[in-house]
Amino acid sequence: EEEEEIPINAPTASFDSNLGKHLISQTRTILEELEQKNAQHCIHGARNAWIIKPAGKSRGRGIQVMRELDEMFKATESDGYQWICQKYIEQPQLVHGYKFDIRQWVLVEDWNPLKVYIWQQPYLRFAGQKYDNSLSSLSEYMHLVNNSIIKYMDGFQEKNDDLDASGYMWFRQQYEGWLHGTHCKCKRHSTPWLTPPSYTCDTFGVKWEDVKFTAKDEDDEDDGDRDQVPATTEIRANPSSSHPPSDALAQDVEQPTENEEPRPESPTESEETSCQEPSHESPKADANTPSRASEKNQKEAEVDQQSDNDDDDPDHVCENLWETCIKPQINDIVTMSLLCVVDSITHRKNSYELYGYDFMLSPGSDGRPKVWLIEVNSSPACDYSTPVTTPLVKKMMEDTAKIMVDKRTDPDCDTGEWELLKHNYNK
Repeated sequence: EEEEEIPINAPTASFDSNLGKHLISQTRTILEELEQKNAQHCIHGARNAWIIKPAGKSRGRGIQVMRELDEMFKATESDGYQWICQKYIEQPQLVHGYKFDIRQWVLVEDWNPLKVYIWQQPYLRFAGQKYDNSLSSLSEYMHLVNNSIIKYMDGFQEKNDDLDASGYMWFRQQYEGWLHGTHCKCKRHSTPWLTPPSYTCDTFGVKWEDVKFTAKDEDDEDDGDRDQVPATTEIRANPSSSHPPSDALAQDVEQPTENEEPRPESPTESEETSCQEPSHESPKADANTPSRASEKNQKEAEVDQQSDNDDDDPDHVCENLWETCIKPQINDIVTMSLLCVVDSITHRKNSYELYGYDFMLSPGSDGRPKVWLIEVNSSPACDYSTPVTTPLVKKMMEDTAKIMVDKRTDPDCDTGEWELLKHNYNK
């Protein structure tokens, strides 16, 4: 008997048939293979969104979100700028629902041989509105984290209750605490590494309200007067489209009918049953070869077992994901990105370059955070723009002077929060 055709937007429960179960099983297998073969699969999402931005601009100016290749070519052709096109991270790691990035300062002392320092107190910058991965809204307050943009948002000066912070920024230590609370599965917690921020305005005996300083925004021909930015400014999307910006990426989203149940995010137990029809039977795996699902379950069981063993250890200390997972990825990316351009840089001895690296994160295939490099900024902002940046900028400037001045007479002098990155490259 011929089975009734199932609409593509039907809830998962509608696929409760032999053919439906087979299709779900095959789809899972394909997704698992994509995850293994495509490192960026975990960030793609379903909207095929791409970011284009002029290479020579800063503070979020000129950013557009697009989906079609011909639109990107048309928007970037012969206007005197070089453009960068990046896959939009549609499934970023969120903190309390907010998108964020990590601003990491990097100081290059020498390119030949490469000698670079990395700042040990990076900070987080949050968007001003909670993220919606349907991309039905293109409000720049939702998608961009630049302080030069969200400072114009209504309520920016007020404390955000979700983040328990002012200025939509976090110290690294606050993020470490959130990572532990979100990822740690230990039954007994021990976090001696979890400490308050190393430097605050109180450290320097100042009040942010008394010293706050934000670099004056420059007026560009295509940028207009930033003092007149409306509260509902949106990122431009597909300038040739007849749809308004807020619909530019949402117009193809399938919406459930009035009586239709929302599609569950995870399959039911019955859907995991293999198909019994010979004509649709999935290829049988070798009896001695565990399936990917069983391997995943085995790994989860090992993690749970390790957690139980750790809890019985009197010297047990919870894992600090920043130190064991995120920081090593950042260090590797910084090193490799500089090595990529080391042969094209004309460097003068006794001169230094400060860079601002911006990173985002996504859930990795193993459940641990995956770090992505967004961009590298020359002349990064060093404003006293928030209660977070004020003490960090002051400390960073003092420690930079130690490297530029003190190390000339004392190679072993204290460099503060600047840590020398070790690598095996010698030109």
